[in-house]
Amino acid sequence: PIIIIIGIVVGFIAIHYSNQIFMGSLSGNSIPSFEGMTTMIVLVTLVLCIPIIILGLYLFPAVILVCEDNSKGVIQCIKESFKLMKGNVWSLFVLYLSFLGWVILCIVPGVVVAIIAVFSFNEMLITILPLIIGISFLWLTPYMNTTFLNFFNEISVYNNKPIYNEINPLN
Repeated sequence: PIIIIIGIVVGFIAIHYSNQIFMGSLSGNSIPSFEGMTTMIVLVTLVLCIPIIILGLYLFPAVILVCEDNSKGVIQCIKESFKLMKGNVWSLFVLYLSFLGWVILCIVPGVVVAIIAVFSFNEMLITILPLIIGISFLWLTPYMNTTFLNFFNEISVYNNKPIYNEINPLN
């Protein structure tokens, strides 16, 4: 729902400026520049992204809580999520930022192939570009998920609610 609200706000701003441009061109005036509209869209997007990121950090454990106990309702898991994340939001944000270098490193092979594809006009390279990027994330995604589950385990133990007592091996 929050993304829909952002889309509606940005859409109204774009419609407003598009209407001004259209009416200005019909009346013979010069077409105004898009600098004002671009600035406004960027500012609105930045202002609305900050609360969404904070809300996402607070709701991080909600999915894990729902998966752990099917008898709990979604609203109850969201409330528990807010309780678990109280005082831990900054730690989770820093944990997310710690993976930024790994994500950039996973994207680098795709960027290299994209540059080669642009200069060689090779359609096959452009076709396999998502595959190349996806293969590198094949190793990073489980590592990130394990780290986030361990973070969840730490905050649940800290709040005297151990969820995972022991990680069992597959055999």
